[in-house]
Amino acid sequence: MVSVALDWTLIVQLFNFLVLMVILNAFLYKPILKILKERESKFEGLKEEAQGFKDSLADGEKEKTASRARMLQEGVAAQSALKSDGQAQEKALLAEAQSVAAQKIEEARARTRAESAAAQAELSGQAAALAREIASKLLGREIPLTLLKQRPPAPGFPPPPRD
Repeated sequence: MVSVALDWTLIVQLFNFLVLMVILNAFLYKPILKILKERESKFEGLKEEAQGFKDSLADGEKEKTASRARMLQEGVAAQSALKSDGQAQEKALLAEAQSVAAQKIEEARARTRAESAAAQAELSGQAAALAREIASKLLGREIPLTLLKQRPPAPGFPPPPRD
C-alpha cells in the first residue's frame, strides 16, 4: 500500500495550486469567457439581422404581390372602360349609319315615286292616243276621242289628259 505523509510540501502544493488558479483565472479563463460572450452576442446580432432581412424580404414579396394584384385590377378596369367606350362609339356610329341609310332610302323612295308618277302620267296620256290609233287601224277609220270609253284612273295613277 501507499502511504501518504502529510508534511509541509502539501501546504506548498496547495499554495501553488491556489496561485496557479488565480493566475489562470486572470489570464486565461476570464479572457476566454469574454471572447465566448462576445462571440455569442455577435452571433445573436447576426441572427437578428438575418431575421430582419427575412422579414423585409417577406414584406417585399407581400408588397410585390399586392402591387401585382392592384395593377391587374387597374388593367381590368382600364380594359373594361375601353371596351364600354368602344361599344358606345359603335352604337353611336351604327345609329348614325342607320339614320343616314334610312334617309337615303326615303329619298330613293320619294324619287322612285316621283319618277313612277311622271312615267304613269306620260303613259296615261299616250294610252288614249294609242288606243284611238289602234282602234282606227283595226276599224279602218278615224275614231274620235269622245267615243273611247274613259275609265277612272287606278289608285295612285293620275287621270289621263283630255284633248
